[in-house]
Amino acid sequence: MRNKESLRSRAMRSRSLMWSKKAVLLAVLLALGLVFTGAAVVLAEGDAPPLLPAFYDLQIKTVKGVDVTTGTVKAYIDGQVAGEMDIAKAREKSEPIVVNGDDSTAGKPVTFKVTVDGKEYAAVSDPASVLWQSMDVITLKLTIDAEVAGEPTEPTTPTEPTTPTEPTTPTEPTTPTEPTTPTEPTTPTEPTTPTTPTTPAAPEKEVKLTDIGDSWAKEKIEALVGRGIVGGYPDNTFRPNNQITRAECVTILVKTLDLKPEEGASFDSYSDASSVPEWAKPYLAAAIKAGLVKGSTQPDGKISLSPQEPITRVELAVIAGRVLAQKSGTTPAADLTFADKDQIPAWGQDGVKDAVAGGIIKGYPDNTFAAAKQITRAECAVIALNLLEKK
Repeated sequence: MRNKESLRSRAMRSRSLMWSKKAVLLAVLLALGLVFTGAAVVLAEGDAPPLLPAFYDLQIKTVKGVDVTTGTVKAYIDGQVAGEMDIAKAREKSEPIVVNGDDSTAGKPVTFKVTVDGKEYAAVSDPASVLWQSMDVITLKLTIDAEVAGEPTEPTTPTEPTTPTEPTTPTEPTTPTEPTTPTEPTTPTEPTTPTTPTTPAAPEKEVKLTDIGDSWAKEKIEALVGRGIVGGYPDNTFRPNNQITRAECVTILVKTLDLKPEEGASFDSYSDASSVPEWAKPYLAAAIKAGLVKGSTQPDGKISLSPQEPITRVELAVIAGRVLAQKSGTTPAADLTFADKDQIPAWGQDGVKDAVAGGIIKGYPDNTFAAAKQITRAECAVIALNLLEKK
């Protein structure tokens, strides 16, 4: 009797499970039916189905290698927010940032900004160039120049106070025993100490960057660092292949051209005034005053500076061309011969002609100019030194 009940019970459970699976399958089929029905309606109306987003798995660190665990990340395409992510929640669930786009944004650069403790930082991505494509699934490393809890290296710098051991040199007062020897006149040899002005060679110690040994721009990077125009990172790296923002690049050019920083300048007339970093304001104002930077007009008619966006080759060429035009007062008439010259926007044609004719910027070995390519720190250093040598 028990065996019959057991068999009946098993049969009922099996039947229930079978109906449960059928219900799930039916739900899936219904969902797929709705999807295909919707797609058919869209296609019937002559509209293309929407593009699916791209997914980027982000690893975010500071320049000192400390993980950024809180804050938000925003992805931008053409200056517009295309995706946003809460860092803490994404880390907890191992979720990527979802970046939306359409046909007009396909193949365009994606840039990132990270907000930590209420401050927004332009992020440098690795790989350096990220172009939006529907359904891309990519792992990216983002680096920001920010201080967060856990920064380890700075506390070591207090070790420099050990240099006060130099006070041991006061033992030299014992040399006054030498007054017994008329050789004190030899002390005028101390004028040799004026060689200490060679201590400005100290900056050359800072030139000992650990990651430029194989860089094509090594000598020019060292020359700019030696002049105090550019510097490396706290970990003694220069990161020559990293992107550089418009604010950073303009600051280097202003220092190179020895323009006077404009303290206390107002940027209220620009739509993105709040995104201009405090440290960059005097230099950006100097560049604007000198007519080197003019900003770009947005669709709404407002003018923006985009100071934290990566600068492109055509943008830097235009600035360099303005510098040369101010020096010579003439514009070279030579036509551009680059294979991709048609991709240089009309507003950048004259600037590129000036910069190329003046030997400030060159094309690539394949005879392309790559106008939309983002400038690297190494390229900015070379162009800045080329302008310096034109002074």
